[in-house]
Amino acid sequence: EHEKASSAAKEILRLLLAMKEEQQVSLAELEARTGITRGNLSRLWNKADPNVTLETVDRIAAALQCRLKIELEHLTNP
Repeated sequence: EHEKASSAAKEILRLLLAMKEEQQVSLAELEARTGITRGNLSRLWNKADPNVTLETVDRIAAALQCRLKIELEHLTNP
């Protein structure tokens, strides 16, 4: 189950990075907008197993003028 959470976190971070790049926001600017250091932001995107909280994801999303929307899907038993 931890692996699934990790893949979900990676997907969210991938989407945030794509939005950051689309908006041409630098790490320095994102640091100013979120209060999260450039080093910590860089680690989120470059670490193999990012340990990111929803609060951090929400702060980054808000800084990129996005809203985080979370959905749960019921999985059928195999």
